[in-house]
Amino acid sequence: MRAGHYAGAFFFLFFGASTASATNPGFLPGDCCFLTNLTQEKVKDLQNSNSPTFSYKVPDPLSMAFCGYSGYWRLEIPDMPQAQRAALKAAYESAREFQPRELTELKDSETGRLEVIESNPLRVLVVNRDFDFKRYGVLGKYNEAWPKESLAGAGGFFGGGSGSTPARSYVPIVQNAEIVIQEWYHGSEVAPLAVELPAPLEATVGGKPVLQPAKAKKPLRFIVLPERFESYVKPEDGTSLYVVDDDVVEYRYHPGDRWLKAADWEKKQDGVEEHLRAVDAQPKSPPSGW
Repeated sequence: MRAGHYAGAFFFLFFGASTASATNPGFLPGDCCFLTNLTQEKVKDLQNSNSPTFSYKVPDPLSMAFCGYSGYWRLEIPDMPQAQRAALKAAYESAREFQPRELTELKDSETGRLEVIESNPLRVLVVNRDFDFKRYGVLGKYNEAWPKESLAGAGGFFGGGSGSTPARSYVPIVQNAEIVIQEWYHGSEVAPLAVELPAPLEATVGGKPVLQPAKAKKPLRFIVLPERFESYVKPEDGTSLYVVDDDVVEYRYHPGDRWLKAADWEKKQDGVEEHLRAVDAQPKSPPSGW
């Protein structure tokens, strides 16, 4: 961990991470994950596309500024295995058993037509297949190059024609100092997402997002989160996520053992219930003094 990272951590703790930078950053070189959403419509589209494209979704849409864009906003998975596309569908359907779809009507500002959208999409992290989510969690970008890539260029940290507003400030997945410090501390241990970029980072800075997709260099992994990002800061017992390679594996959080496969978590719960039943079945001693 570089000394500059300690300075960055201090800056976050003292001032807070910026959620309204002079440019809205998408996926940046060095990020270990590409953030996207999964809806019923997207699941259907996946089954008919051999090389699907996913759109980058900022963690908090309300934080978007009106000062242009930087980074990359599309990710293509060339020749995505049909088994993995089917596994994503299975993960979505399983998650919806506990988190049903919520639909909202929105009026198109240009046509005036009402559109029905899925207002609670599942959050997804696209990561390398060797990414160890049990060790590093699911809320960090682990971008070792962030001070160089995110703050250099486009006017530098205090540039961009916006006075003291960062040209490309750090935008975390969640506003949590401990997680940001963990990102900086372990940044050198986590490999960047294996993608081929369509253009140099400097060429992505402008008034519109770059829609030419980055392309995966090798098979990637999808981590599907049924709950809001904030629920994974300090997960409660039973909080779930799905890991999708060419099949889907559900994990649940257990305070003592962290992330367990769902079947192992259920065994833990059964063991607790058996213990409680055994305690209840024991003869009750009369109160003292009888």
